[in-house]
Amino acid sequence: TPTTTMCEAAAAGGGGGGGALYLSSGPSGAGKDTLLLGARADLRTEEDESVSFMQRHITRDPSKCTDLEIPVSLNEFNAMEANGDFAFAWDAHGTRYALNKATLEGSLRAKKRMVANVSRSIVDDARRRYGDEHEVYVLLITADDAALEERLLGRGRETREEVSARVARAKMMEPKGEHVVKINNMGSVNTGVELVKKALQGDLKYSLWLAPSQSSPEYGRLQTRIRAMAVEHGTIPFEPHLTLCPSFSGTQTEAIRLARQVAGELPTSLRIRHTAVSNSDYKFRCVTADAELTEELTYAAATATGIVHGGGGVGGDKWEWRAEGAGSGIVNVDPDGALTLMAEAYKPHTSVLYGELSDADRAKAAAAVAGANGAANLNWEASDLVLMMTTGNEHQCWVEVARAPLGMSWTSVEQSPGLGFLKSQPGSVLATTTATCDQGGCCAASDRRSRSRHGR
Repeated sequence: TPTTTMCEAAAAGGGGGGGALYLSSGPSGAGKDTLLLGARADLRTEEDESVSFMQRHITRDPSKCTDLEIPVSLNEFNAMEANGDFAFAWDAHGTRYALNKATLEGSLRAKKRMVANVSRSIVDDARRRYGDEHEVYVLLITADDAALEERLLGRGRETREEVSARVARAKMMEPKGEHVVKINNMGSVNTGVELVKKALQGDLKYSLWLAPSQSSPEYGRLQTRIRAMAVEHGTIPFEPHLTLCPSFSGTQTEAIRLARQVAGELPTSLRIRHTAVSNSDYKFRCVTADAELTEELTYAAATATGIVHGGGGVGGDKWEWRAEGAGSGIVNVDPDGALTLMAEAYKPHTSVLYGELSDADRAKAAAAVAGANGAANLNWEASDLVLMMTTGNEHQCWVEVARAPLGMSWTSVEQSPGLGFLKSQPGSVLATTTATCDQGGCCAASDRRSRSRHGR
């Protein structure tokens, strides 16, 4: 089994000097402080010194400051600013804030992953000044509108109308772009803390999905079926898709770089044809429509696996699907013709239901899906490649990072809110999304660095 890490497989686009800067952001009610403090505590327990939380200089009464704030008088603050001691300084509600320049730049040179609580007004300046040599992210901790509203209403400070307007304003101002690492705090506190910790360590898990166009009738039909099944069985729905290769872990910059390369190597469309309906006691394969491993799908999966896991693609390792034991497996063909098994049998499928149901309920659900025209009724055309953040088992927290038509070459562009990847041909814009997959997801294959079983 290959042991190449993502950092070894592909250098990140930017961040060549090592180190990273995470600028935390998020609306009220998102649980930002809870998750950041929890992640900080876990990192201390693990004695992980690669991540450091920056202290801010602040013109506030010392009795009201936390251990991440250094209280100074206004005169002291102004003198330090005039002396060039600050990397960034900003005002908010009559209080002045700043980050120490020597501390920040020295830590980045030492390849530290720095976390700072800042005003969004400094984000663009931070990316301009440090983005060429280091990874600069906005760590956006958020939740969906309904969850934010209920949390704020629970504080009892505003009316429902005031809260709804506040949430709407906050959502409109949420940053977008490939520099935004989005944490969708819709699960347990433990899950949220783990997501933040993994993000700060540059070790979130990502999956590549084939998906139908969201404007296609097939997408609507699949989504309707998935949602109806979730309502019937009291589970959480997810977006229609088929996982293309085993998942991988790393930074978001690295994940986007690999997804770009995979998208450019794939055919412009793939027909997903199903041969049977199955059920399993594994949550993420509760009820599935099993896909035929066609020549086209074989090529796409082997290409993606080679690029993501073996530095493959053009001029790289050769990955193929070969008979291995009871099924076909992802194998690497070395120059001597020997085979190295990458994963257990690849069983491409479209999940229809997630959940932990009884044997009888699963069988009943599968029979209902198989009725009428059977598995063939769920066939669809894969036209998009989707990069999903799939860390953890609470799939309502998974996030769609980017989506693009198959066969397109993605090139990096300077991000502005809402602007994504540019197609090679002039005038075409492909979307980088930080919108959550609010129906969750499926098939996030297990982390290749810890085990080789093809997962969700």
